[in-house]
Order: sequence, then structure tokens, then C-alpha cells
Amino acid sequence: MMKKVIKRRKRKISKLLQQAKANDLTLSFYLSLLNKAKEVKQTRKKAIKYGTYHDWYKAEQDGIFLSVPVYSEKDNSLLHYEVFFEKAHLPEYEKYLWLKKLVDKGE
Repeated sequence: MMKKVIKRRKRKISKLLQQAKANDLTLSFYLSLLNKAKEVKQTRKKAIKYGTYHDWYKAEQDGIFLSVPVYSEKDNSLLHYEVFFEKAHLPEYEKYLWLKKLVDKGE
């Protein structure tokens, strides 16, 4: 039984090493990319299942773009930031933020 487990693990590690080498990456970096991809998938599933909302009060303007945090409705955890590069892409009821954030910073 243990021989089967060892053989399976060796196969898996060999496959991961081959994939990392094919992409010209180290094994540790390749594994971290796989873990990040897994986290993104979980976040996307959570957003679809429970819904999301934008927290416009915590929006931050940094130069030419406005970043708005997007939270899960279930447990209010931060899922990602949505970035707006133009005022025209903002929802109609939040367009005042573009000018307000610029004025607050003194630009």
C-alpha cells in the first residue's frame, strides 16, 4: 500500500517539475502561482454564491484611477478591488466621487 502512495506522489512531483521547467519557473514559484489561481477561483465562487457590494465610502483615488473595495455580502470579507480609470465608467450615482477625491487631495 505504501509503495503505491510513494509512487503516486513521485509521479505528481515529477509532473509539477516538468510543468515548472516548461514554463521556465522554479518549483516553489510555480506552486505559489497554482495556489493563487486556486484562491482566485474560490473568491469567484464566493462572489457568485453569496453576492457582492461596493464600499464607496472606502474608495481611494490615486492619481488617474479610483479603486473601490468589493466585499462579500455573507461575511463582509474583502474579495478584490475594482479599478475605474475614467469618470464615465463609474455608476451615475457615484460620479461625484471622481471630483471629490481629487479636490480632497488638493489636485
